[in-house]
Amino acid sequence: MQQVYKTSQNLRSYGRQAAYWRKHGVNITFNKLRTGKKPGLNLNLLNPIAVREHFKLAGFEYGNWLSQEERANWVWATAVALKDLERIIGIKPAGLNGDLAIAFGARGRGGSAPAVAHYEPSTMFINLTKKYGINSLAHEYGHALDHYFGNYYDQDPNSQFLSYGRSINWRMHPSKFTANHKLRKAMTDVIHTAMVGKDGRSTAYGKRLAGRKAYWLRRTEIFARIFEQYVQYKLKQNGIENKFLTKLKYEGSVYMKPAELKKIIPKMDYLMLEMRKALK
Repeated sequence: MQQVYKTSQNLRSYGRQAAYWRKHGVNITFNKLRTGKKPGLNLNLLNPIAVREHFKLAGFEYGNWLSQEERANWVWATAVALKDLERIIGIKPAGLNGDLAIAFGARGRGGSAPAVAHYEPSTMFINLTKKYGINSLAHEYGHALDHYFGNYYDQDPNSQFLSYGRSINWRMHPSKFTANHKLRKAMTDVIHTAMVGKDGRSTAYGKRLAGRKAYWLRRTEIFARIFEQYVQYKLKQNGIENKFLTKLKYEGSVYMKPAELKKIIPKMDYLMLEMRKALK
Protein backbone atom coordinates (compact mmCIF):
# COMPACT_ATOMS: atom_id res chain seq x y z
CA MET A 1 0.00 0.00 0.00
CA GLN A 2 1.20 3.50 -0.82
CA GLN A 3 2.00 5.78 2.10
CA VAL A 4 0.00 8.99 1.86
CA TYR A 5 0.76 11.88 4.20
CA LYS A 6 -1.76 14.58 3.36
CA THR A 7 -3.71 15.20 6.54
CA SER A 8 -2.97 16.08 10.15
CA GLN A 9 -3.88 12.50 11.11
CA ASN A 10 -0.63 11.35 9.53
CA LEU A 11 1.76 13.84 11.12
CA ARG A 12 3.11 11.25 13.54
CA SER A 13 4.22 9.20 10.56
CA TYR A 14 6.37 12.10 9.45
CA GLY A 15 8.05 12.10 12.84
CA ARG A 16 8.66 8.37 12.78
CA GLN A 17 10.09 8.57 9.30
CA ALA A 18 12.51 11.35 10.19
CA ALA A 19 13.51 9.40 13.29
CA TYR A 20 14.14 6.30 11.18
CA TRP A 21 16.35 8.24 8.78
CA ARG A 22 18.33 9.68 11.69
CA LYS A 23 18.72 6.33 13.39
CA HIS A 24 19.75 4.30 10.35
CA GLY A 25 21.41 7.04 8.33
CA VAL A 26 20.79 7.84 4.68
CA ASN A 27 23.18 8.65 1.85
CA ILE A 28 22.09 11.83 0.07
CA THR A 29 23.25 11.50 -3.54
CA PHE A 30 20.78 13.96 -5.09
CA ASN A 31 22.95 16.82 -3.85
CA LYS A 32 25.03 16.16 -6.98
CA LEU A 33 22.09 17.40 -9.06
CA ARG A 34 22.53 20.98 -7.88
CA THR A 35 25.44 23.41 -8.03
CA GLY A 36 25.82 27.12 -7.38
CA LYS A 37 24.58 29.39 -4.62
CA LYS A 38 23.59 27.69 -1.40
CA PRO A 39 19.80 27.38 -1.13
CA GLY A 40 19.76 29.15 2.23
CA LEU A 41 17.24 26.82 3.84
CA ASN A 42 17.15 27.04 7.61
CA LEU A 43 15.41 23.75 8.28
CA ASN A 44 16.09 20.03 8.53
CA LEU A 45 15.79 18.76 4.96
CA LEU A 46 15.46 15.21 6.23
CA ASN A 47 12.35 15.97 8.24
CA PRO A 48 9.34 15.69 5.91
CA ILE A 49 7.00 17.46 8.32
CA ALA A 50 9.40 20.42 8.58
CA VAL A 51 9.62 20.60 4.78
CA ARG A 52 5.85 20.33 4.43
CA GLU A 53 5.21 23.09 6.95
CA HIS A 54 7.94 25.40 5.62
CA PHE A 55 6.60 25.39 2.07
CA LYS A 56 2.92 25.03 3.09
CA LEU A 57 2.53 21.79 1.11
CA ALA A 58 -0.53 19.60 1.51
CA GLY A 59 1.77 16.60 1.89
CA PHE A 60 3.85 13.87 0.27
CA GLU A 61 3.05 10.46 -1.13
CA TYR A 62 5.55 7.65 -1.67
CA GLY A 63 5.27 4.70 -4.02
CA ASN A 64 5.80 1.12 -2.92
CA TRP A 65 9.08 0.72 -4.74
CA LEU A 66 10.95 3.62 -3.14
CA SER A 67 13.42 2.59 -0.46
CA GLN A 68 13.80 4.70 2.68
CA GLU A 69 17.03 6.14 1.31
CA GLU A 70 15.35 7.02 -1.98
CA ARG A 71 12.50 8.70 -0.13
CA ALA A 72 14.96 10.79 1.84
CA ASN A 73 16.71 11.85 -1.37
CA TRP A 74 13.46 12.84 -3.11
CA VAL A 75 12.33 14.90 -0.10
CA TRP A 76 15.75 16.56 0.17
CA ALA A 77 15.90 17.46 -3.54
CA THR A 78 12.29 18.67 -3.58
CA ALA A 79 12.90 21.02 -0.65
CA VAL A 80 15.95 22.54 -2.34
CA ALA A 81 14.11 22.83 -5.68
CA LEU A 82 11.11 24.56 -4.08
CA LYS A 83 13.45 27.03 -2.40
CA ASP A 84 15.07 27.72 -5.76
CA LEU A 85 11.63 28.31 -7.27
CA GLU A 86 10.72 30.74 -4.50
CA ARG A 87 13.99 32.57 -5.06
CA ILE A 88 13.60 33.05 -8.81
CA ILE A 89 9.85 33.54 -9.33
CA GLY A 90 9.00 35.00 -5.94
CA ILE A 91 5.79 33.02 -5.43
CA LYS A 92 5.64 32.10 -1.75
CA PRO A 93 4.82 29.74 -0.22
CA ALA A 94 5.76 27.31 -2.99
CA GLY A 95 3.14 24.88 -1.68
CA LEU A 96 0.41 27.33 -2.76
CA ASN A 97 -1.04 27.82 0.70
CA GLY A 98 -1.42 24.14 1.50
CA ASP A 99 -3.15 23.05 -1.69
CA LEU A 100 -0.24 21.49 -3.59
CA ALA A 101 0.98 17.95 -2.84
CA ILE A 102 3.88 16.02 -4.31
CA ALA A 103 4.13 12.28 -4.97
CA PHE A 104 7.28 10.31 -5.64
CA GLY A 105 6.87 7.24 -7.83
CA ALA A 106 3.34 6.78 -6.53
CA ARG A 107 0.82 7.77 -9.19
CA GLY A 108 2.31 6.58 -12.47
CA ARG A 109 -0.18 5.66 -15.17
CA GLY A 110 1.81 2.89 -16.82
CA GLY A 111 1.16 1.90 -20.43
CA SER A 112 3.49 1.57 -23.40
CA ALA A 113 4.65 5.19 -23.20
CA PRO A 114 4.18 6.30 -19.57
CA ALA A 115 4.57 9.95 -18.61
CA VAL A 116 7.79 10.86 -16.82
CA ALA A 117 5.68 13.05 -14.52
CA HIS A 118 2.21 14.54 -14.43
CA TYR A 119 -0.03 17.00 -12.60
CA GLU A 120 -3.50 16.03 -11.37
CA PRO A 121 -5.93 18.99 -11.24
CA SER A 122 -8.53 17.07 -9.23
CA THR A 123 -6.14 16.44 -6.33
CA MET A 124 -3.46 19.08 -7.02
CA PHE A 125 -0.81 16.38 -6.87
CA ILE A 126 2.44 16.56 -8.81
CA ASN A 127 3.76 13.06 -9.42
CA LEU A 128 7.40 12.49 -10.28
CA THR A 129 8.13 8.95 -11.43
CA LYS A 130 10.99 7.06 -9.82
CA LYS A 131 12.76 6.30 -13.07
CA TYR A 132 12.30 9.50 -15.07
CA GLY A 133 10.96 12.19 -12.74
CA ILE A 134 14.24 14.05 -12.36
CA ASN A 135 14.30 17.24 -14.52
CA SER A 136 10.48 17.42 -14.48
CA LEU A 137 9.45 19.39 -11.39
CA ALA A 138 9.51 22.83 -13.06
CA HIS A 139 7.30 21.62 -15.94
CA GLU A 140 4.71 20.15 -13.58
CA TYR A 141 4.90 23.15 -11.28
CA GLY A 142 4.03 25.26 -14.31
CA HIS A 143 0.88 23.18 -14.74
CA ALA A 144 0.11 23.67 -11.04
CA LEU A 145 0.40 27.47 -11.30
CA ASP A 146 -1.71 27.49 -14.46
CA HIS A 147 -4.47 25.54 -12.70
CA TYR A 148 -4.24 27.09 -9.24
CA PHE A 149 -4.54 30.70 -10.36
CA GLY A 150 -7.15 29.89 -12.99
CA ASN A 151 -9.26 27.93 -10.54
CA TYR A 152 -9.04 30.21 -7.52
CA TYR A 153 -7.97 33.72 -8.54
CA ASP A 154 -9.04 34.50 -12.12
CA GLN A 155 -12.00 32.28 -12.76
CA ASP A 156 -13.69 31.57 -16.08
CA PRO A 157 -16.49 28.98 -16.47
CA ASN A 158 -14.85 27.85 -19.70
CA SER A 159 -11.68 26.56 -18.03
CA GLN A 160 -10.06 26.11 -14.64
CA PHE A 161 -6.70 26.82 -16.28
CA LEU A 162 -5.41 30.31 -17.03
CA SER A 163 -4.09 28.92 -20.31
CA TYR A 164 -7.45 27.29 -21.17
CA GLY A 165 -5.98 23.86 -20.72
CA ARG A 166 -6.19 21.49 -23.64
CA SER A 167 -7.43 24.08 -26.11
CA ILE A 168 -5.23 24.24 -29.19
CA ASN A 169 -6.49 27.71 -30.15
CA TRP A 170 -3.15 29.39 -29.64
CA ARG A 171 -4.25 32.42 -31.70
CA MET A 172 -6.40 33.64 -28.81
CA HIS A 173 -5.50 37.32 -28.39
CA PRO A 174 -4.88 39.05 -25.02
CA SER A 175 -7.07 41.96 -26.10
CA LYS A 176 -10.17 39.82 -25.51
CA PHE A 177 -9.70 40.12 -21.74
CA THR A 178 -10.92 43.00 -19.60
CA ALA A 179 -9.06 44.57 -16.69
CA ASN A 180 -10.85 42.13 -14.38
CA HIS A 181 -8.88 39.25 -15.89
CA LYS A 182 -5.28 40.38 -15.53
CA LEU A 183 -3.91 36.87 -14.99
CA ARG A 184 -5.65 35.37 -18.00
CA LYS A 185 -4.62 38.31 -20.12
CA ALA A 186 -0.98 37.99 -19.04
CA MET A 187 -1.00 34.23 -19.65
CA THR A 188 -2.53 34.68 -23.10
CA ASP A 189 0.07 37.33 -23.90
CA VAL A 190 2.83 34.79 -23.14
CA ILE A 191 1.37 32.11 -25.37
CA HIS A 192 0.37 34.49 -28.16
CA THR A 193 3.83 36.08 -28.25
CA ALA A 194 5.43 32.65 -28.45
CA MET A 195 3.20 31.44 -31.27
CA VAL A 196 2.09 34.48 -33.31
CA GLY A 197 4.26 37.21 -34.78
CA LYS A 198 3.42 40.90 -35.02
CA ASP A 199 2.35 40.34 -38.62
CA GLY A 200 -0.27 37.84 -37.48
CA ARG A 201 1.60 34.89 -38.93
CA SER A 202 3.01 31.97 -37.00
CA THR A 203 6.37 32.53 -35.39
CA ALA A 204 9.22 30.18 -36.22
CA TYR A 205 8.37 28.33 -33.01
CA GLY A 206 4.71 28.14 -33.99
CA LYS A 207 5.65 26.73 -37.38
CA ARG A 208 7.82 24.05 -35.78
CA LEU A 209 4.91 22.94 -33.62
CA ALA A 210 2.29 23.11 -36.36
CA GLY A 211 3.00 19.68 -37.79
CA ARG A 212 3.08 17.87 -34.47
CA LYS A 213 0.32 15.96 -32.66
CA ALA A 214 -2.36 17.95 -30.86
CA TYR A 215 -0.81 17.22 -27.45
CA TRP A 216 2.14 19.47 -28.24
CA LEU A 217 -0.21 22.28 -29.30
CA ARG A 218 -2.31 22.29 -26.14
CA ARG A 219 -2.09 25.70 -24.56
CA THR A 220 -1.37 24.23 -21.14
CA GLU A 221 1.57 22.25 -22.54
CA ILE A 222 2.95 25.22 -24.43
CA PHE A 223 2.94 27.22 -21.21
CA ALA A 224 4.48 24.43 -19.10
CA ARG A 225 7.36 24.06 -21.56
CA ILE A 226 7.90 27.82 -21.63
CA PHE A 227 7.79 27.88 -17.83
CA GLU A 228 10.46 25.22 -17.41
CA GLN A 229 12.74 27.03 -19.86
CA TYR A 230 12.02 30.30 -18.03
CA VAL A 231 12.99 28.68 -14.72
CA GLN A 232 16.22 27.36 -16.20
CA TYR A 233 17.00 30.84 -17.60
CA LYS A 234 16.41 32.46 -14.21
CA LEU A 235 18.47 29.81 -12.42
CA LYS A 236 21.41 30.58 -14.70
CA GLN A 237 21.02 34.29 -13.98
CA ASN A 238 21.32 33.44 -10.29
CA GLY A 239 24.35 31.20 -10.79
CA ILE A 240 22.44 28.00 -10.07
CA GLU A 241 22.11 24.69 -11.88
CA ASN A 242 19.44 22.34 -10.57
CA LYS A 243 19.00 19.19 -12.65
CA PHE A 244 16.24 17.98 -10.34
CA LEU A 245 14.18 21.04 -11.22
CA THR A 246 14.94 21.49 -14.93
CA LYS A 247 17.03 20.11 -17.73
CA LEU A 248 20.40 21.76 -18.28
CA LYS A 249 19.80 22.11 -22.01
CA TYR A 250 16.58 22.34 -23.99
CA GLU A 251 16.71 21.09 -27.55
CA GLY A 252 14.23 19.87 -30.14
CA SER A 253 11.39 21.53 -31.99
CA VAL A 254 8.99 21.53 -29.03
CA TYR A 255 11.20 23.94 -27.09
CA MET A 256 12.02 27.55 -27.82
CA LYS A 257 15.46 28.51 -29.06
CA PRO A 258 17.42 30.93 -26.85
CA ALA A 259 16.65 33.97 -29.03
CA GLU A 260 12.94 33.03 -29.06
CA LEU A 261 12.86 32.55 -25.31
CA LYS A 262 14.49 35.92 -24.72
CA LYS A 263 11.44 37.65 -26.23
CA ILE A 264 9.18 35.83 -23.79
CA ILE A 265 11.12 36.63 -20.61
CA PRO A 266 9.51 40.09 -20.01
CA LYS A 267 6.05 38.57 -20.58
CA MET A 268 6.80 35.80 -18.09
CA ASP A 269 8.21 38.28 -15.59
CA TYR A 270 4.95 40.22 -15.77
CA LEU A 271 2.83 37.07 -15.36
CA MET A 272 4.82 36.08 -12.26
CA LEU A 273 4.36 39.63 -10.92
CA GLU A 274 0.59 39.42 -11.34
CA MET A 275 0.55 36.01 -9.64
CA ARG A 276 2.48 37.42 -6.70
CA LYS A 277 0.03 40.34 -6.45
CA ALA A 278 -2.91 37.94 -6.48
CA LEU A 279 -1.49 36.03 -3.50
CA LYS A 280 -1.22 39.14 -1.32
